[in-house]
Amino acid sequence: MLYKTTIGLVLILFAILPQTVISQELEIDQLSPQAYAQHRVVEVWGEQQFYYFEAVVMKESKWIPTAQNPVSSAYGIPQFLDSTWDTVGCVKTDDAHIQVDCMIKYIDERYGTPQKALNFHKENNYY
Repeated sequence: MLYKTTIGLVLILFAILPQTVISQELEIDQLSPQAYAQHRVVEVWGEQQFYYFEAVVMKESKWIPTAQNPVSSAYGIPQFLDSTWDTVGCVKTDDAHIQVDCMIKYIDERYGTPQKALNFHKENNYY
């Protein structure tokens, strides 16, 4: 009964205010860095790898796209050195979504999976 009531309410709202209901749908570029990363990681490696990806991010930048290492050029969510950005065809940016895409490409090319990147990080304190 609750299901039918909910559907009925949605249909009524859509009939009355269709632009409001439609505008509630998020575009992918409107997602938070974490939500965007989860979407992309699942696309590339599957759902189970997001745990490892997020663990690397938390060790590196805690999802802060403007995080700057005070003793090196490491910057952003992936904490790439200035020289690392170019290795994956990226330009240093404060755009969190681009940073996530670059980090995914880097991990894929260098380690194959976030799990392997995290294992390397645990042994070396960097990835």
